[in-house]
Amino acid sequence: MTEQELRDAIRRGPRGVYVFAGEELYTMAHEAEEMRRAVLGDDAELAMFNRVSLEGAITPAELDGALRTMPMAAMSVLVEWRDAPIDAWKSEDQAAFLKIFSSPD
Repeated sequence: MTEQELRDAIRRGPRGVYVFAGEELYTMAHEAEEMRRAVLGDDAELAMFNRVSLEGAITPAELDGALRTMPMAAMSVLVEWRDAPIDAWKSEDQAAFLKIFSSPD
C-alpha cells in the first residue's frame, strides 16, 4: 500500500488491519496518529474507552481478545500493538496470528 492509498483509506474510515513497518519513523508515526484520529476522533475521554494498547510479545488469544473489544459510544475500537516481535514468532503462532489478521470479523 502506498502512502497515498493509506491516506485515502484513512479518509474513508479505516477498517481491518494495518501494519506500520519500515525505516521512515516520522512517516509511520504521522500516519499512525492520523489513523488514531480517524478511528477515535478528538474526544480524549471517549477515546480512552475505545483504544486498546498492546506491547511486545503477546499470545494470539490476547490479540484476538483485544480485537473483540466492543466499542463504547463509538463505531469501532483501535487496537495498537507496538514492538510486535514478528521475527521471533514460532510457526504455530505465525499461523494463528495470520488467521486472526485475515478474519473478516
